Amino acid sequence: MRKATTLLLSILAVACLADGVVVPGSYFQEPLGPPELRVTIAEHHVTTTIDDGLAVTSVEEVFVNDYDHAIEAVYIFPVPEGAAVSEFSVTVDGREVSAEVLEAAEAAELYADALRQGGNAALLEFMGRGAFRAALGEMAAGERRPVRLEYTELLEPQDGLYHYSYPLDIDTFTYRTVDNLSLEVTIASAAPVLNVYSTSHTLTREELQDGVKVTYYEQNARPAGDFELYYQTSTQELAAALLTHRLEEDGAFLLILSPQRRADDEVLPKDIVFCLDISGSMRGDKLTQAKTALAYCLERLNPADRFEVVTFTTEVESLFGELRPADQDNRSRALEFIAGLEAQARTNIDGALQTSLEALGDPGQRPQSLIFLTDGKPTVGEREPVDIVANVEGRGSSARAYIFGVGHDLNSLLLDHLAVVQRGSVVYVEPGEDLEAAVTSFYEKIQGPVLTDLELDFGGTDVAELYPPILPDLFSGEQLTLSGRFAEPGRRTVTLSGRAGGEILRREFELDFAAVDNPAVELIWARRKVGYLLELVRLEGEDEETVETITELALRFGIVTPYTSLAWAEDDRGEPLAANGGHGHFSGGTAAGDAPSASEMELRAIEGAAGVAASESIDELQAGVGDDESAQVRRAMGRAFYLRDGVWTDSIYDEDSMTPTEVVQASDDYFTLLTEHPELARAFALGDELIVVVAGQAYRISPADAQ
Repeated sequence: MRKATTLLLSILAVACLADGVVVPGSYFQEPLGPPELRVTIAEHHVTTTIDDGLAVTSVEEVFVNDYDHAIEAVYIFPVPEGAAVSEFSVTVDGREVSAEVLEAAEAAELYADALRQGGNAALLEFMGRGAFRAALGEMAAGERRPVRLEYTELLEPQDGLYHYSYPLDIDTFTYRTVDNLSLEVTIASAAPVLNVYSTSHTLTREELQDGVKVTYYEQNARPAGDFELYYQTSTQELAAALLTHRLEEDGAFLLILSPQRRADDEVLPKDIVFCLDISGSMRGDKLTQAKTALAYCLERLNPADRFEVVTFTTEVESLFGELRPADQDNRSRALEFIAGLEAQARTNIDGALQTSLEALGDPGQRPQSLIFLTDGKPTVGEREPVDIVANVEGRGSSARAYIFGVGHDLNSLLLDHLAVVQRGSVVYVEPGEDLEAAVTSFYEKIQGPVLTDLELDFGGTDVAELYPPILPDLFSGEQLTLSGRFAEPGRRTVTLSGRAGGEILRREFELDFAAVDNPAVELIWARRKVGYLLELVRLEGEDEETVETITELALRFGIVTPYTSLAWAEDDRGEPLAANGGHGHFSGGTAAGDAPSASEMELRAIEGAAGVAASESIDELQAGVGDDESAQVRRAMGRAFYLRDGVWTDSIYDEDSMTPTEVVQASDDYFTLLTEHPELARAFALGDELIVVVAGQAYRISPADAQ
């Protein structure tokens, strides 16, 4: 058989990081090929079952030979760090192929040798792991080749917290997106599964009889980060899990709190008012869906709850005129009332809010909620948003306001401000989006209050910058995530207190604020702080100090804000139009893409579709999530790197005060530096040329042929 065409070894690093890869030729034995050659990944599906810590991962991938000739293909997959591999199998076109497993030391040595031959630095991310390798035979030009494998590993809990990782960082190594990417993890345990959280992906969660299933799906995906999942099992009524990050300076932490899912008769009796906009603009599908959603909520009230239904157009109407017990008769009457509603006239938001809060009255020992749904701006009664908010504040109600804004023809700033004042939240339902699904899925989360008026005591003075700064209530089956910073590592007694009806409950947790390398935790904290500050700007207006803090955080961590975007501003010679501490210059645009930049319009003045987009983007940041990497921005070591003149440049590098040490890729100094600072592997994987700062010293990495 003729000798197969070979491939740039950096593409092999897809296997090192993630999906496994099909590589032309025998990659350890043949010279490196030209960089333009690629084998692409069309499909990638991961199904994992974890039963009492034993994880079985099944991977299905489809590779495409985009060359105009046949290749001899080798399939490579990384053995997860710390895995106790009990079984590996690879199936190609219905037949099982032979394979070998390389120990970590052997794989690291082979990859280092390959790097010295001219391979990409991305290989270094793989050093320290083992590898699974199988010869797949010949792939014809244009052929799609499915590959399936399965492996088993044992997850060992640390302080009761399990960590499952699936390497998924392929963005550097494939020239086009993955058509379909999916991950499904089912967790089963003899003890209840709590505190399920991903520091890398936003997951859909489904409760099972004996555990939890989480899923992630994306089309045309370009994954740029590994999949990281944490979970805890506990028989306690309230469980706490802590993730930390601390290297050279103050640390960051993520605290996750989960109560056990409780039966209906175990949750606190609540008071709730459903306030529905039935103005003319709600006519048609919007009102039909709203009525169906409201009926769903009413049918799921607990017998000990009390409720009221308020509707508003030009006039405001209450069903009962007071809170009524959620017995069968009152719910039947409410369902009949809702079924007869018709859209008409205009929008009296102020009157509706005042009537709803008056109906709630004195909470006594009950948690109170207002579910408020509108699709318009105030057109009747008080119309000034600032005065409407002041009228609500003036009542001093402790009720939580959960607001649904439907469409774009509304004042999102008003709704945002109302949610902040009443310690609730806003959900925006886009035109054409399923309103019924949005309301019912949200109601499932808040129908079972467990603890209200939460407070945390960290047993010391070195914990700071907690986000959210005002803690929300805790509900049955839901979890609360909090981000903050700490100065010194060590174990602490953390005390959570809250109100459960007429009682004040306190729970203590012994948690380890460890000095470990987990940069995703710091990124989540940074996003939340930026989101909190942007909300202040949106509600109260700009001030120089706040804008400066937002910009500094955005530059360091590569976060899209109304003050920064992920694109370089250059002149016609390719030179930066402005510099910012050596980081380059960010120019206009927002995470949503539609809202004007802050330099063009005050954030708090944005209305309509752009206002909704700005509000949703801020809400995502406050939740700690986001997807803001691009072709010119990557993240490593917990901070952003920007591609400038072909060099990946560390966001904390300051060209005015730092003189970088020159290091040649694959030299002895290069490997010594990596050995002393293993965290550099992620940065070195960005490309052959970069400037990186570690332990206060800057290094410029250059390929050997550039010297």
